[in-house]
Amino acid sequence: MLRTLLIILALALAALTALPAQAEEVLVLLSLRSQGYREVVAAARQNCRSSYREIYLSETPEVDLPRLVRETRSKVVLAVGDKAFRLASSALPRTPLVGVLTLEAHAASESMKTISYLAQPEQYFQVMKQLGRRRVGVLYGAQMSAYIRRAESVAGKSGVSLVKREVGGHQELAEALASIRGQVDALWVLPDSAVVAPGTVDMLFRFTSETNIPAVVFSKNYLNAGAAVALEPERTIMGKQAGELLCHSLGINHADPAGKSFSLHSNPTILRRLGIPSP
Repeated sequence: MLRTLLIILALALAALTALPAQAEEVLVLLSLRSQGYREVVAAARQNCRSSYREIYLSETPEVDLPRLVRETRSKVVLAVGDKAFRLASSALPRTPLVGVLTLEAHAASESMKTISYLAQPEQYFQVMKQLGRRRVGVLYGAQMSAYIRRAESVAGKSGVSLVKREVGGHQELAEALASIRGQVDALWVLPDSAVVAPGTVDMLFRFTSETNIPAVVFSKNYLNAGAAVALEPERTIMGKQAGELLCHSLGINHADPAGKSFSLHSNPTILRRLGIPSP
């Protein structure tokens, strides 16, 4: 009898050991530990009540994502930041994926959704008008073509003339910038991975500094690098939008509609140097 009991206990212990320590429906991958990323995740959690596990790639560089998804039995992944989204989209092609704060805005799979940085062109053009800018240069990759066509259709009504250059990649940026030198009084920088990358940011803002024109960008993170004005979505709104998509993947109701809200930020030092009043 005792032997039988011991065998039963051993089998039960083995079964418990084989199970994952904890199951979470949402696996959260963050490129790094930052306040902005935390705000997005907190809002997503608030808007989609579920179980979450968070992994910081800056602190866990060798993470095995397929194994982690199996062990946690995650049904959907929330990737925050470029590094997290690129890793998740390549390692988990069949797992539902929501990306936030990433320039990889056009996913290659229906299972991948991203929250865009982009405000409507009219909102950007209103900022240009406040800055007194009329000839606006914009560089863009093929993935932004539809947005640029929309911008062209409304630019005239907003009193803006677009000087546009499509680029096939970072290697074409220098030539594109040279071709608009002297033709524009502002540079519009979009969340486009064909244009914005760690190796191109200095080039973009060196151009605006040399030509004494403001750069209008999509994220306040670039203000310290040399941008004049940023029109970006509120972090909490982006988080709520991510929560809606997470709940949709999980088949549950989200708490609140996210809505759309953008805030304007500026670099007073740059604006003063250019003689432009703050918008």
